[in-house]
This record gives sequence, C-alpha cells and structure tokens, in this order.
Amino acid sequence: MVSPANGSRLTSSNTVLLDWDPISGWGEVCEESANHQYKLYVNEVLTATYDTSTTSHSFTGTWGSTYTWRVVTDNGPEDATSPTWSFTFGAAAPVIGRVFEDIDGNGGYSGPTEAWSYNPPPAAGCASFLDNDIQMRSPAGNLTNRLAGWGCNGGGAYYYTTPFTIPGPPTTLTNVQIEFISPDPIIYPSSQVNWSYSRCTVAGTCNATGPITGTNTNIANIQISAVNGDATNHLQWQVKKNRPPTATITAVPTSPLYSGHTMNSALGQPVSIFPVGSTQTLTATARETQASGPWRLQVARRPFDPITRISPTDAASFVVLGTNSACSGLTCTASYNDGSIQPGYFNYYPVSQDDVSVSSGVGHITNQCNGHPGVNSGVVTGWADCDPQWADGYQDEAVVFGDRVPTCGGITGPNYLYAYPLGQPYVYSESVGWFNMRASDLDKTEVKHRWTPNWSNTDGLYPTIRQIRIYAAATLSEGVGPVMQLWLGDNANGGVRGVSPTWQTTVSNVYPAYSAYTINGTFNNVSSIDIGFPNDQNLNGDRNLYIQRIEVTYDVRPGNTLVKTLYPYTVAGNGAVYYDRGDKVAAPYNNNGTWFDGVDFTEVTQAGGSFSGVAAGNMAWSGTMSFPIPIRSSATGNNLSLNATPMGTFPYYDGADCSALAITNDTNPTYTVTGTAYTRDASLQCNAQGVSPDRIENTGVQLRDMSGNPIPGLTSTTDASGNYTISNVPVFYRPDPFCPSCGARACLDQTDPDVGVLISACYQMEPPTAVNSSAWADSALCSPKISTTPQITVGSTATVNLGFDYYQNEKWSTVLDGDVYAPGISFDIAPVPGTNFAPYFINRRIDLGPSATIGGFTFVDDPVVDLGTLTRANLSEYGGYARSLRNAAGTYDFKDKWISNFTLVLPTHSRVVDGYDPRLGFSGQYAFNSQNIYVYDRNGFMNWYSDPSITRYRINGPDNIAIIYVKGDVAGGETLNLNRAVRTTDINEMLVLVTNLPVIIDDTVDIDEGLLTGAGFNVNSLGAESAPNQLSEGYLDFVILSSADIEFDSRYDDTVDPTIYDLPIALYGSLISKDSVSLNRDLWHIYNSDYPSEMVRYYPRLLPELLKIETQDPAIPSFTGLGVFDIQTVYE
Repeated sequence: MVSPANGSRLTSSNTVLLDWDPISGWGEVCEESANHQYKLYVNEVLTATYDTSTTSHSFTGTWGSTYTWRVVTDNGPEDATSPTWSFTFGAAAPVIGRVFEDIDGNGGYSGPTEAWSYNPPPAAGCASFLDNDIQMRSPAGNLTNRLAGWGCNGGGAYYYTTPFTIPGPPTTLTNVQIEFISPDPIIYPSSQVNWSYSRCTVAGTCNATGPITGTNTNIANIQISAVNGDATNHLQWQVKKNRPPTATITAVPTSPLYSGHTMNSALGQPVSIFPVGSTQTLTATARETQASGPWRLQVARRPFDPITRISPTDAASFVVLGTNSACSGLTCTASYNDGSIQPGYFNYYPVSQDDVSVSSGVGHITNQCNGHPGVNSGVVTGWADCDPQWADGYQDEAVVFGDRVPTCGGITGPNYLYAYPLGQPYVYSESVGWFNMRASDLDKTEVKHRWTPNWSNTDGLYPTIRQIRIYAAATLSEGVGPVMQLWLGDNANGGVRGVSPTWQTTVSNVYPAYSAYTINGTFNNVSSIDIGFPNDQNLNGDRNLYIQRIEVTYDVRPGNTLVKTLYPYTVAGNGAVYYDRGDKVAAPYNNNGTWFDGVDFTEVTQAGGSFSGVAAGNMAWSGTMSFPIPIRSSATGNNLSLNATPMGTFPYYDGADCSALAITNDTNPTYTVTGTAYTRDASLQCNAQGVSPDRIENTGVQLRDMSGNPIPGLTSTTDASGNYTISNVPVFYRPDPFCPSCGARACLDQTDPDVGVLISACYQMEPPTAVNSSAWADSALCSPKISTTPQITVGSTATVNLGFDYYQNEKWSTVLDGDVYAPGISFDIAPVPGTNFAPYFINRRIDLGPSATIGGFTFVDDPVVDLGTLTRANLSEYGGYARSLRNAAGTYDFKDKWISNFTLVLPTHSRVVDGYDPRLGFSGQYAFNSQNIYVYDRNGFMNWYSDPSITRYRINGPDNIAIIYVKGDVAGGETLNLNRAVRTTDINEMLVLVTNLPVIIDDTVDIDEGLLTGAGFNVNSLGAESAPNQLSEGYLDFVILSSADIEFDSRYDDTVDPTIYDLPIALYGSLISKDSVSLNRDLWHIYNSDYPSEMVRYYPRLLPELLKIETQDPAIPSFTGLGVFDIQTVYE
C-alpha cells in the first residue's frame, strides 16, 4: 500500500489515486500464470480488477466520508490481501475552550480561580473546580463523550474534543451540535448554562466572523471549520452554581423617638432597643444569583441570648411575622410589623428559598438560606447562611431588646392644685408637689426621661429654682474630703443631666459639723436633683459624704419665693429619696460620666434607721443621692397625672415604675367668704351711718367669676340677721395682680321681680371685725373682686358686707315739659323714678329747678288707666304755671270732654301734593317744603318711610314745619306702623303727621342697649336738646295727630319670658289722639329703675309755626286743615 496514507484526510479534492506497490512474486507454480490479478476493494466492495501491469486506481468519493480500501492479489488457486487502510474526504478540527463559573460576577472569564477541569494533571494545576464527570456529547442525546482531554496555558485550564470532520476543504463550514453535561445537574442546572463560540480564521485572529452565544441552555449549535487547524473552533461554557439566596434584615423604627440604640454585646453584635409594646417594622431584603421562577422570603423571630448567641430551634419558639411568596427576579423585599415588642432579647432573621420546591418549603442547602445563628454553628443543618459576607457578619440578624418604659400614669395628686399664671413658672404654694422617679435600671444604663402632665399647658411645669443649699459634712481619707457634685436634669432636653455637674466642691468640714453649701442661679425645667460623690476611698481613713438636708428655694411669683426643706430619706409629703451607691458603669452606659447609673440603688426610707448597714444621710460609697423635684399642677384644677416620655439614650429602666407623689398642703385648698347684707337708708350714703340696721334676709348670695358667670356650687342664703357664709371656695377664685381673670365677686340675688329689685349700692371688705365707715365704697350689682390684706390663703376667711337700695321694679313713662291730648291715657308712674325726675306724668328735671321748665297739661276724658300705687294727683304737672284741675279735697273728678269732639278736615287747595317721594333729588335725607301739604295713602307713605338707608329729614321753605296727611282704611284694619327711627336734621324743624289710622310705634324702635350701658349716657340724655344731632337709634321726631289710637308696642310678657324686655324710646313732639294713648313698654327690673319706658319731649314751636303756615295765604282758608276746631271746656 503506497497512498494515500492510512487515515489520511484529503482536503484538496474528493478524487484520489489509490496507489499500491506491485508484489514481488506470484508463487512458484503460478509465476507466469495469466490469471494473476489485483482486486481493489473500497469499503469492502470490489471496485476494480487489474492485471499485474496496473498498481493504481482513481477513486472519487463524497466529501465528509471516510473510506476503507485494500488490495487482494489473486493467482488463481490462492489469494492474499493487503492491510486495510482508510482515508477521508474533508478537513477535521476539534472544538476547544474553557468551562468556568463567573465567581466575581463580571460577566466573563477571570482566570484560573473560575476555571473547571478534570482532576488529573496537567489541567488540574490551573483550575479551581475539578470534576471527572464533565462530558460533551455530539449531537445532543448521544451517549458518546466527545471530550478528549484537558490542557493548561497561561489563562488556565482548557478542554479539547475529538476532531469533527469538515465535509470539504478547511474553509468549509459545517454544523455541529454539542451538549454540555454538568457533573451535578442539581447544583449546576443545565437551564443556567451560557455559552459563546468564536472561530479563529488565522492564528491570533479570532472572532473574525463574530461569536455566537447561547443563554440558559447547555446545547450549542455552531458552524465549525478547520481553516486554522486545531485552533480554529473556540467554545466557552459558563456554568452557574445554584447558590442559595442571601438576605439582610433591619429593624425600622415607626417613630423617630425610637430610632434604635445600638449597644455592643460581649461579641460585639449590634442590638436595637425598643420599648415593650411598641410596633416596629422589620424589613428583609434577599438576593438571588439567577432568576428562573418564583421564590419566597420570610421574616421570623426567636428568643436570643446576646452573649452566647444561641436561639432555640424548637417549633414553638419560631414565630413567622410574614411571608412573601411572590418573589421574582434577582431581588425580593419583605416588610412586616411586630405589633407588640416583647420584653427581652429576640433575634429577627430572614428565611429564603429559591425555585426548588418553594411551594412545599423543601429544598437543598444550595437553594435555601436561614438567618438563624445556629446555621454557622452546625446546630441548624440543611440550610445555607443568609449572610451575604459568607462568614457571619450579623447582616442576616436583627437583634432587638424589648425594654419596659417607665410610666407614671397612675401618679395623681390633689383635685385643686393651682398653677399660676398660665404659661409662666410662677405658682402658689398650694400648687407644688414633690416627686421622684424610682430610677432602678436593670439594664445598667442611664435613666433619661421627660415628664409630661395630662393637661395642656406644659410650659412652666417645673417652678423656677433660684437656690439650692446643701448641708453636708465629711470624713477624710489621706487628709482629703469627698467631692460633692450637684447634677440637675433638664426636662426640656429629655432629662439629660449634662456632660459635667452643675456645681461641685470638696467638703472639708468633718462630720458631725455640718456646713451650708449654697448654689445660686436660675434653674428652669429641673427634672432631677442629684448629689454625686465620685471619689470614695478607704486608705488612711474612710472618706464618706454626709448629707443632713437640702433646701430648695423656688419662685411662686416675681419677687416672692418659697423654701422647701428636703431630707436624705423619704418623708411623707416630700416624695421619695434614693441612694445609688457604687462606682459608675463604664461607657457607653453612663450618661456622659454622671454617677447615677441605677445599678445599686436603694430607697432611703427612714431617718433613724439605716440601709445596707449605713445610717440615713451617709453616702458611704461613691454614687448619687437623688432628691425629689418640685412640680406644679394645672391652672384648671385637674388631678395631677404624669407620664414619662422616653428621651435620649436607650435602654430604659426595668424596675418598678414610679414612687408616690406627695403634696405639701391640704388636698383641696379652699377659703371661706362670709358677710352681712344691709339695706341702705334714705341718706343714700355708704358709711356706718348710711347703712341701715335693717338686714336683707332669706335672699340668695352667690359668687361669680370675673366674667360674670355664676360659680357652680358657691351659693348661700342670708339668715334672719342677714348673714351668709360660702365655704370651700377654691383658691383659684382669689385675686392676684398677675392674673386679671382670677378672682370672684359676691352678688346678692334679686328678690321678687314683680315688686322690686335689690341694687347693690356699696360694699365693705374686712378683715375689720366691725362696720368701719372708712372701709365702705360704692359698687354696682356685685361687689368688686374679693380681696383682703394680707393675701387670701388656704383656710382663711374673707368678709364681704353688702349694702343695697330697694328699688321698685315698676315701669314708668313721662312727658317732659309738654302736653298729651287724648280721651284716655294708659301709663305707669314709679314712686321713685330715675335720677332728677319726680313721680309725675308731666315732668320737669329737678336738677334744673322750677324756672327751667314751662310746665304742661294732660287732657283726658275717661279715667286714666293703671295708676299703680299713685293717686290721680300725680297726673298733674310738677311745677310750672298750671294747677291740677281738681279741688284740693279730692271731692270731684273732672273729665275733659272736648278732646273727643274735635274733627279733622283734609285740605283740598292747589298746594296739596299727592304721593310725593321725599327721597328724590336729595342724598341721604328726606326733603319737604313748608309751603306744601303732603297727602299719602298708607302704602304710599310706608314705601318711602321704610327705606333703611335714610334716617333724617329736612324742611325747606320759610317755615320750620311740614304737614303730612296719611289716609287709610280703618274699617279694613289698616294701621300705620312706625318701624324706624326718623329724625330731624334741625331741632327747630318738625314734621306733623296727621292720620285717620291707628298709629303703632314698633317695639324695635328703641335705644341701643349698648348705648344705655355706655359711658356718659343717663336718663337726662333722653331729653337733652342736643340729642337730635347726636343720636338716631330709638328717637322719633314727629308731632303725631290721629283720630284713632296711638300705641307704643311692647315685647315684654312676664308670663312667657320676663327676660325678653323692652328698651326706652324718646319722642320729640306731641301726642294727640281722638281715641287713646297707650304707653305699654316695660324695661323690667334691668332698666326700670334708671330710665322711663317712653320719654315724650315737647316741641315748643308747634303753635307759632302752625299759625304762620295757616295764615300765609289769605286766599286759601284752612290751609293746614288744622286751624278750625272747637275748643270746649266741658267738665263732668
């Protein structure tokens, strides 16, 4: 056999010359035989037969096929065969590359630390992951392993396969399928394999045709060639280990106040501390290495020992806060609340599983992690550690300490503690209690707190302290006395005592000789008073600090302080005292180096006894003695209730909550008000002689606050001697110059409102024991604010004597210097009317004397109605030039008959204007002309009269009056309702209103009540001549002449509601009625004693002005319609 060589690959052509050597002999017998032949077999098929002269054959085959051939020599009887050789049409090349795991996560191969290989050398020395079970099959599903071996170069281990045949020259591309078989499909699943292929056309020139990649598949379909020989085809396999998830967890506070305090345990693990019962959020975050399906994340809790780091493993202690079973992608978050933090240490940790058996919770260590600390110690098996550091860095654990927070909700004080004034640190002595927190702390940490009361005004909760005086003595060690420190907590800063003491000194005076050490200043919001002793020593003498007492001086008001003595042991009424002995705890638990750490505390309970073998007051060890602090109550007298708001460094103390609160005074601070009620005599003087010996008996006395409101429960009734006593008056109702709203007034209730009312005329406040004229002063209905000298204190008595005038509670009306004409008049006259008025219907002002009046007349036909307690003599004018029309003995009652006989005739001349609107052409005033007579029907008059925008009228022309006629349907029930106050602009001008309709002056036309009670207004203001230019409300400027009734309407009805009363009205003009005049208003006892219900003031120019108008034009007789009527003097 010559060529092609056995196993040759023929890459240039698919035609080959099969060449063999001639044989050296054909046998001894058959050497010359004509039957000698060469027989060529290709693939064991006889392909050609040649004689001895031919030793070659041209054969054409198929690219990519491998052929076998051999030559048989045949001499007839015998034959012999050559060896069988083979050849292949086409090139061949292996596939080479690396198998690696992307450990560093950069997405590519990073060197031998990520390379895989078989275990034997040479590749084993340049790979980190060795496994002999790696296979590469072609095609997929074929059980033949094409992996031929491993090599090693500078980049690490690489594999190579058996060569693949190329069906053509080396440049020919052929499709190849290669399947990567992982040594452990569970740990390295086929679904998580990535591959990339590149072809190198010449040495060093790869990727010329670009890489081909596959993601999440272990089967590579590639096109290979042999253009660069064995270095042509490069196929890289990236495998992904099914690693367990990693997870971290944090405790997220629900309030900035509980932001978590990190403290170090024995092993340095952080601990978050939250109040017991609070709600806290635990947030876990998990991460996967690959995402191929749903996975889950839980947040769980177990008890925990922070020193041994041991958590139980039993099912009962395992509490799942929540499970997120819908995780997807590479990251998952789960946040769940622990609705009530439990006391003690607990470990909150994540539990996570990826896509292997998630629903059943069954997995493999490679697909699930657990934050339980027992995973690292081997106590918990079958789980990977969730810590992302792959060594326990505590990131998968959130250790929480549930700490009990001190509360003082049950600490209550007296019902009437009084803090004064609001928003200021000034108090009464009765408002201050003394309080101390039981500061035991089993966590051995500094106690910090802010005390808040259950009332709204938190400012000034703690009275300002001006001075603290400590009485102390010492025993010395090596000639040096104890250092005495004063630490003051700042409640405004969460109870922090500061980084250094407020004051310190060395005590050198030797026990039992006590000396006073005084610390002055302005100390606000003091939440703790501690005396520290930091330098105890028992070398050449036992160094001790002795405290006899301390004195705390605090403000009750500016310039006025109180001093409280506190002893170094608990005293009823003073609050508790604690001694926290021993050295301070090392950082970070002490509060910036202070000594009160709450570790070895004890309450100092008695003066004569001892505690721990040491007499009370002896600070025999280093430590701190904690004294009560002053605390004030609310201004409204609420129960004193305190709550501790956690502030500053955690954790809080674990001991009992609080000591009892003690108050230094009566639990219900009150005083008493007493006195006598007198009637004032006719001298109208407020002094010992002016106050009548008559007493007001069986009449109620009440205390009212400074706003005039009755104080509930503080009432009494005068006895037969006029004496009264009101007990249990809270000290809130006493005066103080800094509190205008504080205090009370004594008021005597009215007697019978149908008869009269008692009006306070004067008062006297004692301490004088007898009526003292110099102590009496004028007053109004109630006494002024009750006050005495010295200041009212708890249990004291304030005496308030009251003097009163007894006024008739009867309405009264009056006509000032004028006349009333009517057949009948209904009115009232009080026996004692207002100041400067006499008890007559026709009146004059007493203060101006007789010469200041012109007097007046009242003409009536029928008897006058409703005289009350008066006689008919009071109908007559008081003073003036007329006399009563009756005889002196009262034998005859004269009746004036003429008034019921007069008639009215409406003018009809050319100057009569019908329906004129007085608003036209004038701004803000009604305008009339004295030369005209104005006529309206009822509706026409009310149309302009009811306009609320105009309240004044003026009269043009040569004269000062204008006449208005208003006609109406009397039979149809029409009335003329004057419902507005309309005034003249000039006191000399007047409208004369003539009508056949009943005239009703509405009860809404009245003097404003605010004006009645205002400064400078009195009864004389109703009749003042200047009044028209000053006032408008409640005044009418009209002469009213009606052939029907004239009535002043009233809203007062004591049978329905006597508190709805009338207010006065003043009419400037005259009232003339052919029927009757009814003055019905009633001001009740509120104003009846001071004002008339109706005041009618005479217009003196009426008759001269009427005469001028009537006679101005002789051609027009009866110009006004008022000039012709009979004046008859007819008496019966």
